[in-house]
Amino acid sequence: MYLKNSELRYNKIKTLADIAEPRVLEGRNGIYVDVYVKYKDKKIYTDTVEELMKISNNIIILGSGGTGKSMLMRHLFVSTQRRGNYIPILVELRKMTNVDESDALFKMIHKSIEEFDVKLDTNQFEYSLRSGKYLLLFDGLDEVKELIRYKVEKQIQELSKKYPQNKYIVSSRKDGMDFKELETYTEVKALPLDKSQAVELVNKIGKNNNQTRVFSKLLFDELYEKYMDFASNPLLLTMMYITFIDNNIIPEQLIEFYEASYDALYKRHDANKYGVFKRNYKCKKLGKKEFKDLFSYFCFQTYFMQKYEFSKEEICEYIGKGIERLSLQEAIENPEMFFSDIKDIVCLIIKDGNRYKFTHRSFQTYFAAYYMSIQVSDKNQKKFLGDEIRNQRYISNDFFCMLYSLEGDRFNSNVLEHGIKEIVEKIEKKELSKMDILSLMYQCVLIDSGKLMFGYNSRMNLEISYERKILMIYYNIYNIKYNNRILEQKIINKLKEIGDIEYNYEIEIQSLVLLKKQNQNNNLIDLLVLYTEISKLSADLSEWIAVQENKRKQIKEESDRIKMLEML
Repeated sequence: MYLKNSELRYNKIKTLADIAEPRVLEGRNGIYVDVYVKYKDKKIYTDTVEELMKISNNIIILGSGGTGKSMLMRHLFVSTQRRGNYIPILVELRKMTNVDESDALFKMIHKSIEEFDVKLDTNQFEYSLRSGKYLLLFDGLDEVKELIRYKVEKQIQELSKKYPQNKYIVSSRKDGMDFKELETYTEVKALPLDKSQAVELVNKIGKNNNQTRVFSKLLFDELYEKYMDFASNPLLLTMMYITFIDNNIIPEQLIEFYEASYDALYKRHDANKYGVFKRNYKCKKLGKKEFKDLFSYFCFQTYFMQKYEFSKEEICEYIGKGIERLSLQEAIENPEMFFSDIKDIVCLIIKDGNRYKFTHRSFQTYFAAYYMSIQVSDKNQKKFLGDEIRNQRYISNDFFCMLYSLEGDRFNSNVLEHGIKEIVEKIEKKELSKMDILSLMYQCVLIDSGKLMFGYNSRMNLEISYERKILMIYYNIYNIKYNNRILEQKIINKLKEIGDIEYNYEIEIQSLVLLKKQNQNNNLIDLLVLYTEISKLSADLSEWIAVQENKRKQIKEESDRIKMLEML
């Protein structure tokens, strides 16, 4: 009963390309495209779970927004259920809100089985867990509220230790998370779509018509290479397809995809099946911009509250506050009308059981950034975002990149410039040590298989300071990357020359902080300082500040000139 009913739920999914009716994931006319994950330097095919389990019984699948992690988890559920090797259980972690009890996760898993008309008492379920017949899929660790996330991680780890015979897979965005509680879990990375996978996905989600065939051919011939960042991401590729079908254009910038996708979704239900244009919106008095502004208010509030799923009442409460805040009382009679439109007409919110969630979380991020750009003053931007960064509250790099794309100069002035000035001043005053500055440039250093490696190590518990967060934003926006391979080789060659430092290559030096405590590695620290060109970091940041100040000066001069012309 459980296997039959759960497959009925998880084998159907709504797509942006066909939002009227759910599509089948697996089987005839199924839309799923098998993808790869990467473990070390090896590509692992995910058509079945067995290849993943060869790596470890405890796996974390990492990927950015829109890479299809949740789709992959559903695929693993359905394919495992059909093969019969394990009993799959899919747990959507965003639903975990109360973890005060040490067995909260256990109870949630038990409840998820009972949702499918299966009656197992606690003892029976625990006995079945000890048999080792389960594949437990925990989807969306990054969607858990930051304040309780470590507790959820801890309970996942404890569960996998208590019942080690079972298989465990967790999916999550990276977004600076360190997964320090998941000590026995092995990380793999969800790989982007290659060209053939991208074409296959379009052919599966699209209609069998001439437009789809034209887009597929363009994708194969030129679009994939030209727009690889977009075309290799399932969500963005779907948006690209929608935009092309509706407007015969391909947006050049990422932010344009979200704007074009919103336009396409907003327009799509204006036409009925007979081709006669007829607006079906309940909020008929609400224009397209006001509709977007109100939904953006909802996204802004929920994004910074770290809320990703809701009851109908919660959504309507937020909408009611937004109507008041934006003075839309004359255009909307009640919040339920707008709720109905975003759910049934534009389909930015979808029903999931008795709860509601965003069609994709990236929409929440985009509209939150949009609201910040059009409704929040410079003064409030500086204060709010500065406090959020200093207090190390969760804001994804995607949010900052989107906000920058919407208003680059304003973002630089309100968010980045003040922080970078602080860093430069501290460097000049020597308030930041060599090790401090290195930790801004590289989150960790480790020795692995005889190689000195630089970058991010998720097993390392490293606090992200205000200065480091500012630099992370700066690096992401301006696509600044250090050439780690060249640096690595320089240091290794130098070590060979001096020959007076002994290293045990079986021991990982997991962080600069830990490295600092290793007295025998002082020579290595000096080499790191030498070859990372710390002085260049200060010079680069100072130059960037000068550029921003010059831009502002030019804008003011032009503004003064225009005012003078108007007076004349």
